[in-house]
Amino acid sequence: MPTSTSIEIEIEKLIYGGDGLARLNGKSIFVPRVLPGERLFASVSEDRRSFSRVEPQQWITTSATRVSPPCPYFTACGGCHYQHASYEAQLDIKRDIFLETLRRTGKIELDVPVQLHASPEPWNYRNRTRLHMQHVRRFSLGYFISGTHRLLEVRECPISSPLLNRAITTLWALGEAGHVPAFVFEVEIFANDADEQCLVELYVGNAGSYDYSADLTAFQQCLLRDMPGCIGVHAFLQSATVHSAAPIVQHVSGEGANAIHYTVGDNTYRVSAGSFFQVNRSFVGRFVDLVTADANAGSRALDLYAGVGLFSVPLAKRGIDVVAVESSPFSFADLETNLPAGHARCLQTTETFLRGRSPNAQSCDLAIVDPPRAGLGAAAIALLAAAAPRTIVYVSCDPSTLARDLRSLLESGYRIGEAHVVDMFPQTFHIESVIRLRRHE
Repeated sequence: MPTSTSIEIEIEKLIYGGDGLARLNGKSIFVPRVLPGERLFASVSEDRRSFSRVEPQQWITTSATRVSPPCPYFTACGGCHYQHASYEAQLDIKRDIFLETLRRTGKIELDVPVQLHASPEPWNYRNRTRLHMQHVRRFSLGYFISGTHRLLEVRECPISSPLLNRAITTLWALGEAGHVPAFVFEVEIFANDADEQCLVELYVGNAGSYDYSADLTAFQQCLLRDMPGCIGVHAFLQSATVHSAAPIVQHVSGEGANAIHYTVGDNTYRVSAGSFFQVNRSFVGRFVDLVTADANAGSRALDLYAGVGLFSVPLAKRGIDVVAVESSPFSFADLETNLPAGHARCLQTTETFLRGRSPNAQSCDLAIVDPPRAGLGAAAIALLAAAAPRTIVYVSCDPSTLARDLRSLLESGYRIGEAHVVDMFPQTFHIESVIRLRRHE
């Protein structure tokens, strides 16, 4: 079909990634910002042999679960995907996509019910946001337009916490006043559990022989003075990811300003610049309780991909012998501080740790795995199964890689005892899940 061709379609379902799926003459049609059962006219934007992408033009019928998105940037911004659906509908959509992905990718039919856990706050829940900056002709700040690397100017974000939104307002004021140096191209802001303090990470380009340390220090001082709750500003040399960034400047303002101290339940964690931490500030306590529910005093537990010790710390305080494994130097430094004495910490990848684990080592009762989107992978799965923990709790942020890994674990003698979809990311297509597996005796 030529681009701009108008077609009439009916939405069959939503798929992982946020799009709706329709079919026309045997071809898959992908369309954003729609809901199951809706009929509409759409314009072809991309046409391939096996699929087409279209943009909505005019609705013929709309879903009863459709609502008006509260964010003025929703149709353009790439951050949110489901603001046009009621929150109850979002949960149903995520459960259905989760189950279908397990069936399609892992050939898994669950024989336990999926337990849905709604976020206590569907809005203003994020404790962290990362924004892009441009300095061509004039200062601008925002997120990328969906599917592009073009900047969309944003002055507020309804899924970010109130403190983060005040920080965005401050950055705009500083930028428009000429106080943001041109070599700063990204900024990340992380707020504590009370939403009263924040830590700022700046990402700067390589300026060659130009010594911009004085300009950078001056900007850091502006942030410490003007940004609400700012207790520390850290600069990282140009990098696409926090974990691979090399710090070039760390500005400390006051005692403890190298890190945020984040309280979850009865535990307080040090979380430094560059360290990973869960973003849903209203849900993290219940999330920890869910993941660690099986552990009993006197047992042994592996916490693989331990981060700053979100799960390790409560396990240790309940009298469980913990071995925490983390490969990021940033997170590991916090883990060493957060985890009580007497528990092992390993600065290694999960695969390296499991490969070096002695076959004669004492068996563990519980293994918690919280890998990145890429999942565990075949080698780590085989090594974990050989370690033979009685229970594995798999925390996943990608149902496709989860399905692949679960298939391997099931073939290695494990059975799924519980399945949870935990909505850590309302208004977006992202699906967090917790699967509890037990070794088949």
